[in-house]
Amino acid sequence: TQSTWGSITCQAGATFGCGQSLPVGNEVGGRDLPVWAELTIARAALIVRDRDDTDGLQKAAKAVQHYVEQVRSPVGWVCRQSKVMHTVGVQSAYIGVGAIINQAQALSNVCLLSGPEEPTSVEGGANLSDSVLQWGVRVAGNAIVRTSVLLEHSAVEENAVVADSVIGPNTHLAKGEVTASLLGPFVGFHHQSLLISAFWPEGKGNLAYGAKVGSNHTGRAPDQEVWPGEGNFFGLGCSIRFPSDFSSAPYTLFGAGVSTLPQKLTLPFSLVQTPESGILQDCGGLVPRAFNEILPAWGLYRNAYGMARNEDKYGNRDKARRHDFPLVALRPAVMLLVRQALHDLEAVAEVKKIYIASDLPCIGKNFLREECRLAGISAYRQVLKRYALRVLLGEAEGTLTIPESAAVAHQLADFVMPDTTFQHRMQELLKVEAENSEMVLNSKAQDDQRGASIIPQYAAAHIGAAQDGVVLRSYRRLKETRMRIEALQCEMNS
Repeated sequence: TQSTWGSITCQAGATFGCGQSLPVGNEVGGRDLPVWAELTIARAALIVRDRDDTDGLQKAAKAVQHYVEQVRSPVGWVCRQSKVMHTVGVQSAYIGVGAIINQAQALSNVCLLSGPEEPTSVEGGANLSDSVLQWGVRVAGNAIVRTSVLLEHSAVEENAVVADSVIGPNTHLAKGEVTASLLGPFVGFHHQSLLISAFWPEGKGNLAYGAKVGSNHTGRAPDQEVWPGEGNFFGLGCSIRFPSDFSSAPYTLFGAGVSTLPQKLTLPFSLVQTPESGILQDCGGLVPRAFNEILPAWGLYRNAYGMARNEDKYGNRDKARRHDFPLVALRPAVMLLVRQALHDLEAVAEVKKIYIASDLPCIGKNFLREECRLAGISAYRQVLKRYALRVLLGEAEGTLTIPESAAVAHQLADFVMPDTTFQHRMQELLKVEAENSEMVLNSKAQDDQRGASIIPQYAAAHIGAAQDGVVLRSYRRLKETRMRIEALQCEMNS
């Protein structure tokens, strides 16, 4: 252990940030989360979400109270191989093995879990109080962390402020503010933006510059919430009004400048965008001016490149060792949401040119054009087929990794391809995989074409779609699928 400059003190009975109650999801309380050092995102989400389970909540509170009594200490701890350097003051801290504290402003009532291979660090003017940092966490660049839990391999940097929140594994925050929120893994938050009272345990989303997801005050109390869905993308300068529930609309993108009304949205992989003035004029006054336009399943047929890139990105960047969360979007839970969305879009009582929530509650406070409804239905059917047939191939090979996926896949395959043989389904799988690879290529090629028409020498400065790694991997997957099907057919015929 190395220590230079400043003071290291401890108050009697220190609990190192444990035992506090965080007001996540609702800034004034009601979803309070008791803190212990080894907290996981799944356990935190269970406590915050299931508020009707009073018996379970009481047991959790009692268990944390017992835990706190076990860790209560008359002295602070600076473990072996750790370094505390050039820091004004460290008070009531547990500093784990190999942790690094260098040029921090101050640390008070904190726990830093750390290890030789996963050192936790607090550096560069950071200020940390009443908080727990797990293995591999980094707080630096004048960041401020108060009354929060940063789960393994997360980071808070570049003047970011985090208060009363849980930050999930592999989530990196910079420059903006997060308050009273529970964030899951892989949330990208690299610009000056705002997130308040969010319950987002699935994570994997993004907040662009100027995104304001924090309208939790009604003028009466700051007690409103937002539930983003897995993979939600909040674009430049968007403004999300509370309460809003997008948890059943995973991988939906909210475009630049969008201002949403309070709503519940249940269409996965969609785009919410500011409508063009001409479209509103064609609506005959049926659509309120505050409504946005929604394009169901847009992410599947117009942003296939982005979806393919995400599948590669999360696997490559995952450093978590103590969490087990899914890294792929196409899995049973998400496909069941898609199946419900498909049912909802098909269940119109009357075909119209324009739909609003009174016609289709699933679209929230947005409007939907008929051609976009039909495009969404087609894309949802296609992805259900692609997912189901992928799983059936894996089941036949004996390579399934998600136990419950087979039952869901059989149900979906019978829905989209009833009364068909396994051989016919495998031929259809090759067809839909080829179509998906082409959509991945085309979605990237559209960017190339647009860029080249606007920016001089664009092609010379950008990798073209035909050479792009994500596109090439998509075609490799198609080739591998064909080889797998041929090998399985040879085995079945032998």
